[in-house]
Amino acid sequence: MSDKYFITLKQGIQMQPSDPRLHFPLIIDLRIIDLRISGRNQEAIISAENACQLLADDYTFQILKYLTVPTIYDD
Repeated sequence: MSDKYFITLKQGIQMQPSDPRLHFPLIIDLRIIDLRISGRNQEAIISAENACQLLADDYTFQILKYLTVPTIYDD
């Protein structure tokens, strides 16, 4: 996935912060990319925390917040 993809999702979140359809792929896709190449996991964690604040009644993001944890291995 390209940086344009993530930029578009983030712009969409700025325009429609309460739309879970924008938050979910951002969190999941950042996490998947981090499993392949390091460096995006912290961004996924922050995105999950932001989604929890914006969508407090959606338990999906509460769960994702706790499942998206820092990477503790190098390879």
